Amino acid sequence: MSGFFSSKERDFEELVYRGVESDELDYKTHMSWNSMPRSAKGKLLRHLVAFANTRGGYLVIGVGEDQFGNPNLYTGVSAEEAGSFDPSAVGNFLNSYVEPAIDFTIERPIIRGKRYVIFVIKPFKTLPHVCTHTIEGEIQSGVFYIRTVEASSRPARRALEMQDLIRRAMRNERETLGRVLRGILYENGSIPSGDSHIRCADAIEESEHYFRRRTSSFDLPQIKFTVEPSHFSPGEFSIEQLKKTVFQSLRPDIRFLQKSETEALPTPGSLRYISTNTKRMWQFFDTGIFCFFAVISEEKVNFDDIVKLSAAAVEFCSKLYTALNWHEELLTLRLEIINPAAVKLIDCGQDFTFDANGNCRSEIIRSAADLASGKESHAARLACKIGEQYHICGSKLERLYEVVTNCLESK
Repeated sequence: MSGFFSSKERDFEELVYRGVESDELDYKTHMSWNSMPRSAKGKLLRHLVAFANTRGGYLVIGVGEDQFGNPNLYTGVSAEEAGSFDPSAVGNFLNSYVEPAIDFTIERPIIRGKRYVIFVIKPFKTLPHVCTHTIEGEIQSGVFYIRTVEASSRPARRALEMQDLIRRAMRNERETLGRVLRGILYENGSIPSGDSHIRCADAIEESEHYFRRRTSSFDLPQIKFTVEPSHFSPGEFSIEQLKKTVFQSLRPDIRFLQKSETEALPTPGSLRYISTNTKRMWQFFDTGIFCFFAVISEEKVNFDDIVKLSAAAVEFCSKLYTALNWHEELLTLRLEIINPAAVKLIDCGQDFTFDANGNCRSEIIRSAADLASGKESHAARLACKIGEQYHICGSKLERLYEVVTNCLESK
């Protein structure tokens, strides 16, 4: 499950019982919107604006703090309190104090017999949100609020914080304009020359959606590995070239793709293999984009398997793109665990969990020549970033280079 939680109650249960506030999550005790003083509504607005100006997030109402300040008093809210949070009334009040309007929804799931109110706040799409009026010291007019990793909702007062808001606003505007232009140009049978990253991302997203739809795995944890070239050029390679280079790049002693998985079928603009039984898929586009997806069927995964996958993926890609004569083309390699909170990594008999929101992601940008000359260090770096996000101990991560080297040298 990637991005925002769905409205399924089992998804919200993990959110309610996570027990740790972050830059994407905040808890509030039970309350009624109708009886809240204006200052309390202003405080609520400050959190919502801060989430929207950062990465989006969730505000859960119905979880109080114990004597030590830990959010673990799961009181829930009454039916009357839940009903008071009418989206229209709440939205009209909040968005009269901020521009542009905040994009949010209000959910009322019942978790373990108790009802909660959950605000689901999306990040801004074009411009960051600024407060236009003051509310009793809780929000100030003309201020951009942000959410910090310390779970604080405060004004953006540092130069880098304002720069980040501007950068993301410019990126959003650029992506929106790019999509509009692509739609116009595609209708005329032509493709724009710029906008490579967006078109690569679109192709990868479509490939992932196809995999999830065909394998009915929308909510299941998955391994996702992708390679994105620095430019987007449809028809760069023929289907026969794709077939030839895939076969040339496989090593029998390192199982990145299984033997049966080389029996791929051509599609318009790509070569694709998919198995609905094993729930694995790879797709190689004529633009040079490569995607690999596999459902994680077990609740616990040995971290060494992630390390071996990193080694196999880097080894495979170094051969694949060298065979295509893309020696100096910059490639973005991404290794991700989708819905990582549903998976535990095992190392030396100890379980490690992912306690943040979103996907667990590792990324490197290298040329095929760089991958071939330093595949051990690059594979170790990919695996290391995954391990760090699962809080695997440093001593294990320090010996990843050795583990990867042994894996690549095995016959």
